[in-house]
Amino acid sequence: TATVHAECPSNLYLNSADLSAFDGLGCFQKVSNAVNRAGVSNSFLLALGVRESVAIDFLFSNLDALRWNDNPKPLVTYLLAATLTTDDIAKLRSMQYLPEEKDKKRTYAPSELYLPKRELRIFPFVKFLQWPSTEELSDKS
Repeated sequence: TATVHAECPSNLYLNSADLSAFDGLGCFQKVSNAVNRAGVSNSFLLALGVRESVAIDFLFSNLDALRWNDNPKPLVTYLLAATLTTDDIAKLRSMQYLPEEKDKKRTYAPSELYLPKRELRIFPFVKFLQWPSTEELSDKS
C-alpha cells in the first residue's frame, strides 16, 4: 500500500479570520464555506493546522509595509487578539522587533525592554518600550 503524506495547511485560514489589516500584502486562502456547511468545525480545522491569524514570520517580514515598526501599539493590539501557535509565541519572545524610546537605530526583544513606568525612570540604564501615548500599558501587553 502507498503511504500518503499531507502537509499541514499552515497557509490556509479559517473563513472567520479577520485579515483586513494585511490587505494588499498577499493573497490569503480561506477555508471554503462548504467545509463548514458540511459540518467540519473550526476546532478540527485548527487542530489540522489551519490558521486563525497570520504567521509571525509573515508579520515580521511586513512590519515596514504595515508601518508597525515605529509604533508598536497596533502590533501589540493585533497580537493580543491573535491566536498564536507555540512556535509563534517562542519567536515573539526571542525576536528583536520592538522600538525603544531613545534608540532609533535598532529594535529589541521584549525581554530587553521595560514598560514605560514613572517609578523606573530614575534608572538611566533602563530601556523603555516606545509607546505613542501617555496611556499606561498593562503587564499583559
